[in-house]
Amino acid sequence: MENATAVEIPAINQPWPEQGGTYIGIRLVDGRPAHIIVPPVEQHPKGIAWRDGEAAIAGIEINGHNDWVFGDQRDLMLGYVNAPDAFDQDDVYWTATQLSSHYAWAVNFEYGDVDDWNKDDEFRVCPVRRLFI
Repeated sequence: MENATAVEIPAINQPWPEQGGTYIGIRLVDGRPAHIIVPPVEQHPKGIAWRDGEAAIAGIEINGHNDWVFGDQRDLMLGYVNAPDAFDQDDVYWTATQLSSHYAWAVNFEYGDVDDWNKDDEFRVCPVRRLFI
């Protein structure tokens, strides 16, 4: 039997340096609880069309981690509710969540709304880590 190592989870909206960023909360992903971490705002790519969102994040290393993914609508709404300071509050962020072949959801951190936008528009993309423990 393996010895379990306790993981100290910080308070929401606090740095979690060992995991590469700010802890924004927990949510279910495919029926499993996942702790969601976002990197510093300087690491959120700008001027990205939706179709390039995944590629803008794929394989990047941020704070020693390279398993970042394109955050979906629930990830970004969790961030808006729990840790808005972890995002550029004057900007709009794409989510990985599509509405149709031409539109996807984006979160406006200035006004707090989620709206569908043409996938050719260019916004920020927030890498997220999903930690299953």
